[in-house]
Formats: sequence, structure tokens, C-alpha cells
Amino acid sequence: MIATRKHLLELTAADLGTKLVVTLPEAMALREAAQELLRAGVHGAPVVDADGRCTGVLSVTDLARWAVRRTGGTAGRPRTCSYQETHRGLRGEETVLCTVEKGRCPYQHEKRLPDGTVVTACREPHTVCVEWQMVEIEGLPTEDVRHYMTAEPVTADPDTPIAALARSMINAVVQRVVVTDADRRPVGIVSATDLVAALATADED
Repeated sequence: MIATRKHLLELTAADLGTKLVVTLPEAMALREAAQELLRAGVHGAPVVDADGRCTGVLSVTDLARWAVRRTGGTAGRPRTCSYQETHRGLRGEETVLCTVEKGRCPYQHEKRLPDGTVVTACREPHTVCVEWQMVEIEGLPTEDVRHYMTAEPVTADPDTPIAALARSMINAVVQRVVVTDADRRPVGIVSATDLVAALATADED
């Protein structure tokens, strides 16, 4: 978020937005796009056409949806982390183990199994929250991003006020809005975190 002396309700997308780290061409392979997100350390990025206009957004949520379709699992509950193993007890009970080193994941916790063994388990095996918790990249298809992105993304002009940005996120149930110029080319991102940060640092006057 850009430092400003404006009153909270006077802030606009230009004040709040963060500069784009990466954009993804529509014709890029999904596997390559996931690698770009991983390298950039972001959870989503705008997808652009040959003229640079925003046509969609690809996020880890879209990758999770792909995982659901591939495995035939229940919608919204894919197992997406590459560092999970399933432990089956003598009575058939299952525990999702975390194999990543201790301290790297906020969802790790120690669990005592019925036989007394203490293991490192995962509290949220269906959650996508950090970069290494993405769908296994090598298993992703090589078709174009356009087939997997979320089309018709929520966008805003740089001069869109903070209240309108918040309403857009609430109405569309999204965590970020793509800031675009007059030609619909992405120039930044405003996330829900940016709105919370603006509220937290607002001058009470």
C-alpha cells in the first residue's frame, strides 16, 4: 500500500494497490503458469491476451479446482499439499501426516495415535495457503491457462474509492481486485489485506 495522508474513505485503488509482480499470457501452459506463481511468491495473477488486456485471473484456488476434477473428490475439499502422507491405523482410522520439516507450516501439530506413537499431523489437509502447498506442479496439464483461469475478473479503475473496492470484493466473494488502466491492461492489485491494512493505519481524526 502506498503511504498517503488521505482520510481513509478518500483512499483509491491507486493509493492501496500493490505493483504487479507477474502477469500470465492466455497461451501459457498451466504448468508453466503455476511455476511463475511459485517463483513470484504470489497466490494469483492476472491473465492477459495478446494485447495485454486482462481476461481472467489464475490463482491457487483454480489449481485446487483442477485437483478436484482430476481426482473426482468433493468440490472445495481437494488434497493439495505435496508433503502429505496418509497413515492408516489398525482399525482403519486415517491421519494425514505432514512430512515437511518442523516449523515450516502453521498447520502442523503433534498428534498421539491410538498405539501411543506421536506424529506430526496436518490440521487442514485441504487448505492451500503457502507456496509449497500447491498442487504438485509436475502433475499439472500443459493446456493453455485460458482453459483453467477464472474468467471475467473483478477489475477497478485506479481512481475507484476504497468503499467501492470493498463492495466489489464482498459482492463477488473474492479476495483481490485487479486494477486496470483505460485499455483494461492490469497495472496493480488491491487485496483484502490491503483494505485491512488501510483500516488499521487510518488516522482516527
